[in-house]
Amino acid sequence: METIREARLAQNQAIRDQDLDAIARVLEPDVHVTSGIGIHIVGRDAYRRAYEDDFEVLENVVYARMPDEIEISAVDTGLSERIAAESGTWTGSFVTPRGPTQMRGVYSAMWRKRSGQWRINSEIFVSLACSGAGCP
Repeated sequence: METIREARLAQNQAIRDQDLDAIARVLEPDVHVTSGIGIHIVGRDAYRRAYEDDFEVLENVVYARMPDEIEISAVDTGLSERIAAESGTWTGSFVTPRGPTQMRGVYSAMWRKRSGQWRINSEIFVSLACSGAGCP
C-alpha cells in the first residue's frame, strides 16, 4: 500500500514540475481515465498529451490526489498479478487567460502490479466544485 501511496505522491509532484515522462510513468499503456468533467482518455500517450496541452495553455497547473484509502485485493486474478483500489479526494488549480480557477472532487483508481511494478489501470475523477474564471 505504501508503494502505491508513494507513486501517487510522486505523480502529484510530477504534475507540479510539468514532467510529462514522470506523470505517465505510473500508468499502464492502455490506461482508461475519466476526467472530472467527463472527458474520457484512453492510453498513456493520450493522457500525456492531455497534460502537455494543459501546460501549453494554462499557467500554474497543479492537481493533487490525496489517497484516503488504498486496499490490496485478496481476489486471485488468475493472471499472476495483483490489483488494488485507491480512493480519495483531489484538488486542482490553474490560471486561464481569463483568470485563476480552483476545483475539487473525489476519485477512484484501480492499480495493477505486473513484473513487480504497480501502475494505474484506470481512474475516474468527479468534479464536485469549481470556482473562478476557468470553470466549465
